[in-house]
This record gives sequence, structure tokens and C-alpha cells, in this order.
Amino acid sequence: NEKEMENEQKVVCEEISMYDDDPASLCDKNANELFYNNTEFSRDVAGKEEDVLNFSKKQPLHIEIIAEQNKPIKAIIKLNNHKYEVTGEIAQPALKQPVTLNDLTINFLKSDLFNVDVTALKLDNIFMPKQQLNEFRRQVLEYAFNKITKPYKHNLEVVDFKNDYNVIKFTDFEIVENINDKFTKQNIIYSPSFYELNDIIKFKTKCEKLNKTPLLDTPNFALEADIELLTNIINKTNITIVANNYYALTFNTNIVIGAGLNVYNNITASIFNLLTIVAEGNVSTKINYPYMTLRHCPLKNHLGANCNNCPYASGYTYKMESGKELKLKRKKLSTCTFYLTD
Repeated sequence: NEKEMENEQKVVCEEISMYDDDPASLCDKNANELFYNNTEFSRDVAGKEEDVLNFSKKQPLHIEIIAEQNKPIKAIIKLNNHKYEVTGEIAQPALKQPVTLNDLTINFLKSDLFNVDVTALKLDNIFMPKQQLNEFRRQVLEYAFNKITKPYKHNLEVVDFKNDYNVIKFTDFEIVENINDKFTKQNIIYSPSFYELNDIIKFKTKCEKLNKTPLLDTPNFALEADIELLTNIINKTNITIVANNYYALTFNTNIVIGAGLNVYNNITASIFNLLTIVAEGNVSTKINYPYMTLRHCPLKNHLGANCNNCPYASGYTYKMESGKELKLKRKKLSTCTFYLTD
């Protein structure tokens, strides 16, 4: 009903506002609008708040029917001050029960998308099987739907790209979560659970003593307070970062494009013109891609825990119905972000 529709509209608008308040999500949305301008990919799934508030459950649609014996049944659709004609099967003379205006109205009221108003310009004692009437309804409503949605559709040209871009791939690296681990590769990416300035300074110092290149992994998501903390760390350490979302591209330091930016081939990697972790060939085997990123705290939801008695230190594992187990990993700045991995 209308009340439920209003409540749902409020929920969707709150969700849109929540993502717009998150700098990382807002950057992601703006980047999609920039990169995929005037295509379906440029539009956010939730839409715009004004569109949601103006949305009605069913679109009003006026249809005029012309039904004469031994002639195709016709529907005249009125849309945006234009009239369109749709033709159906040939109507037969009625021997017992002719099709009435009420029959046509009830038939068209079956639509989930339109609130149809049916009038008869001519209804000449005709008969049509229910199957033909149903098919005629589907034909008319599909035509109306295509006419209404046509302005929002764009033809996407498929281009056969040649894979000849000069992408600078980032290789010979390993990811460590503990600064006391043994460093075996040349490039060491530190992916901490807690982003503590002193730990990051120790990590960078250790790398420099071993003649290794230190890099700091950044979270897939970051709030404004998180970005402030990361900015402080980067300014004080001047450490190279691995950018896993668009917000990280704004930091004033050396940057490597990480897997979180979904760079899966040379074509997309060439956009950045930076060292890039490209998910192809043997390189992808070095990255443990998360199955899911969680902004809520699953420990609160599943265990009833809180920040004062957080049980994360003892580890947490999801067990799926198939028996597969997924580990929960955490990154914490001002708040926690969780990742489900193997």
C-alpha cells in the first residue's frame, strides 16, 4: 500500500545519504559517473534521492481500444502527448459471450508496472480467447514500457581493444601482517590489523635496514576520520601506499594501485599510469582476495560482543553450510572494517 511505499522510500533515501556521507563511497560513485559517462554503468544502483521520492508504485497509463469483427484488435497508447498504436490478433464475431469493456479492464489491471485506464473507442460484439487477450495485454504493456524507458537506455558500442598498453606491473612483493615476520621479497606490503603510527615507523625502519622497499596497505573503505588518521601517518612516515579505493589516490605520497581498485587487465591498469598490482597471470596468486568486506561488526551481531570485550584477538571463523570455513580479518582506524577470506 501507499504507506508501505512511503516507509520504503525513506529507508532507501537514508541508505543513499549514508553512502554519500562516506568519502570512499562518494568517490567511487563520482568516478563511475566520470569514467562511464552517459551509460548505464554511470548511474548508482540506488538512484538519486529526488527520483526515489517521486517514484510511484504504478505508472498511470491510458489505453483506448478499437475492437471490430474480423479485424485486428488495436490499442492506442497515450504517452507524453503522443499516441502509439499496437495491433493484436484478429477479433472474431461473438456467438454467445462478447468481450466487454469490463473484461478488458480486468485484464489490463494484472499489470505490476502500470495503473491502466481502459476506454473503448469501438467494441463491436467481438470474441477473443483468453489466451489471445493475455498475449495482447503483454504486447501492449511491453511496448509502453519500452517507450517510457527508451530515453534512459544507451547503445554501448563494443570495442575490440588491442592489449598493447605499457602497464608498469608491480611484482616481487609479499604481504605481511606482523612486522616481526621474515621479509623474503624486495617489496614488503604491511597490512596491519591496527594502524598504529609507532608500528608503521618500526616496519619502515626494519625494511630500510634490510634494504627492502616498505609499502602500507590501505583499507578498502575509509570514513573521514579514517582518512585523517592515514594522512597523519603518511605525512610523518612518507611511506609508499597501496591504494585500494579512490580516496587513497589523493594522498601526497608514492602510490601503487592495489587489487581493491579492481584492476583486472592492462586496459584498466593503463588509466592510472602507476605501478599496478594486475590480477592476471601468476601475480594474482600472491593476493588473498576477500570474499566480502563488512562495515558492520559481525562480532556484535553474532556473539553479542562490544568494543570493551572484543573477542577478535582469539580469532573468528564463519562456517558455511557446505562446510567451507572463512576467516574473519579486521582493519581498524577510527572504526573497524572486516574481511572474509580463506
